Amino acid sequence: MTIAADRVDPELVSKPRRWDIHFISKFMLVFGLLSSVFDYLTFGALLLLLHADSAQFRTGWFMESVISASMIVLVIRTRQSIFHSKPSPYLFGATIAIAIITLIIPYTLSWDFKPYL
Repeated sequence: MTIAADRVDPELVSKPRRWDIHFISKFMLVFGLLSSVFDYLTFGALLLLLHADSAQFRTGWFMESVISASMIVLVIRTRQSIFHSKPSPYLFGATIAIAIITLIIPYTLSWDFKPYL
């Protein structure tokens, strides 16, 4: 919901624009591959460096996936750098809140789980 309050870059709303299917397909390919690289790095770190069991592996992968997806929202919202086109305080705050909640969840589960990381 907070993305609705975000600022839009002036050049993106100065005139009507058509969808660029070539750009969208390139974007999907690049971010799909990048996401896979992060997943494999996470798998390697959890399995080879931390020797995680299955519950720890699922927890670590959940945390990496949610936090990286939340941060990607800040990157893809503009074609400029994040320093030139700053997100609205609501969007930035929601993104940080999601990251914090994601880090807290494994330690606050109410059923018979112990902290995994």
